[in-house]
Amino acid sequence: MKWQSFFVWTVIFVVVAASGVLYSWVFYGGFMQGGIYAVVVCVPIIAFERGLFFRELRRWIVALPSWGYLMAQLAFYIGVILAGFFIAGTAMWYFEIVNGPWREAAIPHFVALIYRILVALIIIAILRVRDLLGQKRFINLILGRYRTPTIEERIFLIVDLTGSTQYAEKFGDLKLMALLSALFSAIGDPVRRKGGAIDDYVGDAVIISWPMDAGLERARCVRCVFEIFETVLDDAQLWNSQFGQVPELRAALHGGEVVTAEVGSDHHKITYFGDTINIAARMEQMCKELGEKILISKSLAERMRMPKNVEVRECGFQAIRGKQAAIEICALHQHQSSRSSTARSFHHAVGEAKTVRTGR
Repeated sequence: MKWQSFFVWTVIFVVVAASGVLYSWVFYGGFMQGGIYAVVVCVPIIAFERGLFFRELRRWIVALPSWGYLMAQLAFYIGVILAGFFIAGTAMWYFEIVNGPWREAAIPHFVALIYRILVALIIIAILRVRDLLGQKRFINLILGRYRTPTIEERIFLIVDLTGSTQYAEKFGDLKLMALLSALFSAIGDPVRRKGGAIDDYVGDAVIISWPMDAGLERARCVRCVFEIFETVLDDAQLWNSQFGQVPELRAALHGGEVVTAEVGSDHHKITYFGDTINIAARMEQMCKELGEKILISKSLAERMRMPKNVEVRECGFQAIRGKQAAIEICALHQHQSSRSSTARSFHHAVGEAKTVRTGR
């Protein structure tokens, strides 16, 4: 998947640089000036979108409604354009690549600024579609990877908010949606860091997946689920102040063969078919029955080397609704680090009564 992301950003880089060269050729009769301006502006924009700096700012912008996203992103891009133009123009003026006064080289003309803003708007629109669909899903749709149904091995992680019905009865549906929106936004960062893809939101649950090899590497899928839990607990005070309780989660991991296909005509979607994802969903519901927070199929657990601080406890064979044969299930428990211990101690102190502990 890394090469696909690299490919997309390389295309964006080339397009932006080419737009600068085209503008320079039309208005100045040369190529170098526009290309340099465009590259100096393009690099920080790509770095920002890749999360290399100002990560919290990007997270805040992405969480905005579309009109707010457009205005905030445009304001940021205009700032980058002006700063890039100033730096590139000053450098080219100093090294005598451009002739004329410094002001003309370092401060863009109105037409040049409008041209770059239009290019930025096109990029923003593309990135917004990417954020709405999910980065990896967007890339796969662009490349048409699943136009022909493909059999592949994937790992699925289903994370669910427990007690959502009771929360809605107490605080109302609008408050529940606000909680889910904030929760899904918080989940996004650990998923990106562990190379996963958020495939879908189903009610109060989120479906995350990895290609099998990527999820098994350094037990990324397992590390991801514990990082999600820790991320929520670390912000316990914020959750309590904004929503009246700390979200309590349960999760299930399972992997195996699925058929992956792009479906639809007016509305395209990449979807998965097969028992693997269905079993993962049944296992998530089984968490309540077994009194566990995180379950994993034994077949998947045996395929990876677990982190040293993760304990695997066997729960034996469990019947799966809709399946004739039972499967072996294990529960995952993490030995508390100093970081997670602090968060969990605070979580316990602020009141178990505020935390949703009942199932749906």
